[in-house]
Amino acid sequence: MTPEYVVSLGNEAVKMVLILSLPLLGVGLVVGLLVAVIQATTQIQEMTLSFVPKIIAVLLALLAVSPWMLSKMTYFTTRLIQSIPEIIKWCPSEKNFGFTLSAISFQQNLFEQLQG
Repeated sequence: MTPEYVVSLGNEAVKMVLILSLPLLGVGLVVGLLVAVIQATTQIQEMTLSFVPKIIAVLLALLAVSPWMLSKMTYFTTRLIQSIPEIIKWCPSEKNFGFTLSAISFQQNLFEQLQG
């Protein structure tokens, strides 16, 4: 496993987190702005009034986008697990890493069990 691979994997993970959190954060932002405009026009400055609509809107958005989020997370995790044999092949020698062949056979057996 090279340092470049570790950096690219971390980069992909951060991108995935940002992509998954964007819909919920966007809904919270829009609802927060709407509540702020309503509070400014009516001159009601109640602090708890801004939290309740945001919480409800984010929970509803979570219900709406959770299938999409789950599919994205499943795809990312599946790709990550399937890349394990490729990562193990980069080991310098089997003398230093005696687990190489057993890890590959374990991953292949697990993959066959999941498919069958």
